[in-house]
Amino acid sequence: MAVSTTQHLSQQATGVWLRHRTALLMTAIIGLAALLRLYRIDANGLSNDESWSVWVASQSVTGIVRTILFQTVDATPPTYYTLLHLAMRFDTGLFGIRAVSILAGALAVWLTFRFAALLFDLRVATLSAVLLAIAPLHITYSQISRAYMLASLLALLSLYLFARLLLKQGNRWTWMWFVVATAAMLYTFYLMFLVVVFENSVIAVLWLRRRLPRAHLVAWLRSQIVLALAV
Repeated sequence: MAVSTTQHLSQQATGVWLRHRTALLMTAIIGLAALLRLYRIDANGLSNDESWSVWVASQSVTGIVRTILFQTVDATPPTYYTLLHLAMRFDTGLFGIRAVSILAGALAVWLTFRFAALLFDLRVATLSAVLLAIAPLHITYSQISRAYMLASLLALLSLYLFARLLLKQGNRWTWMWFVVATAAMLYTFYLMFLVVVFENSVIAVLWLRRRLPRAHLVAWLRSQIVLALAV
């Protein structure tokens, strides 16, 4: 009787682990990524580029948009500066100044896990996320008050949603969020237009090989028209 109870409990524990191992692994990796990006965040003072970010973000939101889009004194779109402006309303220290990049860097690790799990399996997802979490260059840019990490996060999000749509795991809301994420990406860093070029190239290849249903092609063209109007 005791042996049977022990086996039953063991089977239950195994079932719980199998059901929740993805969430546990993802939580542990994100925690590691966050700690590494927060470690000695105030070790270095502001660089020249970061000082410029602070100056732009110190203006009002309308002032930021006017400075960038109309006075063209900066080649970076206003999305990052607007978020930095909001972060600096809570903390004007080094943590507040670099908070947007820190958060974007940690979320990029989480999204990499989700992306790799979608395309491959849990093992590949775990390895991919761990490698990104401990990558020195990624950590460095996650501690710099510039738009690079936010743009990378939004590019990953656009590609993740794009993959879900191609794998027919999306719905109308997925299409909507894909357009929103891609537009936000372009409003964060202009060079991310290359991601849009890549996505359209994939669609073109699938269409030429007749591996893209007509309904999917029509939905894609509609999304690109909406994206063009938004940008």
